[in-house]
Amino acid sequence: LRKLRISGCQGAVHAGLSAFGDRIDTLEVADLVLDGVTIGNLASLHGLHTLVLARIDAGADPMEPLRALRLRHLVLRDLQPDSDVALMLDLWPASLTHVELSGEWAGHKAMLTLARAAALQVLELRNTKVGNFSLNQIKTLLQLRDVTFEGTTFNDNSPLYFRDLPIERFSCTCRKLGDGGLRSLRHSKGITRLELRETDVTGPGLEPLTELAYLRELVLLDRDIG
Repeated sequence: LRKLRISGCQGAVHAGLSAFGDRIDTLEVADLVLDGVTIGNLASLHGLHTLVLARIDAGADPMEPLRALRLRHLVLRDLQPDSDVALMLDLWPASLTHVELSGEWAGHKAMLTLARAAALQVLELRNTKVGNFSLNQIKTLLQLRDVTFEGTTFNDNSPLYFRDLPIERFSCTCRKLGDGGLRSLRHSKGITRLELRETDVTGPGLEPLTELAYLRELVLLDRDIG
């Protein structure tokens, strides 16, 4: 057993989760409270590299014991608005390389903590409240290579916030991104893969992409560009 999903069973987490020791590498936990016992049992899963937390409530206990993990991939999904669970985002600055924030709970508070995840290489922001002001926080993520934006908070200026980062892959499901957004992308010279869904781009607006010398794959979906 390498992957485990637990939903709505706080008692089971308290009583038996730590028994898995090093055997679990991927864990999804849903509909629970992140209390001291749960935190302690999570911290004992020394083989864990992927953690998905969905509809989790923060308890009153500190999350510092979780630093014992060597977590690489963290998904925070459908939490309470501005949840303190997001404070765990900077617990693994040397190992955390992939983060997904999903749902309207995530906003500026989450991004302030994320800015300290120094090893981050992959970032997915899906239908959050994160807008351009909060995107300023990704400028410190100097290892960032792969960015996914999804939602109505992103627009033509959003790609400018990673213009100085070594981005290689960018995916955007963004109704407010149009030709101006493609002009913003021309600054990200290292992009090799670009995926655009449900955008407002036009055929003539694709011209700035010719400046992306390393672009090898372009995916355009849900848009008639003529």
